[in-house]
Amino acid sequence: MTKQQINNLLPRTHKIRAMLSGLINYLRKEIG
Repeated sequence: MTKQQINNLLPRTHKIRAMLSGLINYLRKEIG
């Protein structure tokens, strides 16, 4: 993989991680 490809992947994984944490927080509120 080139440096450019890695740089292109980084924002996407950050966005996915943010979505996952938001989903987990939502589920905690619903269950909690």
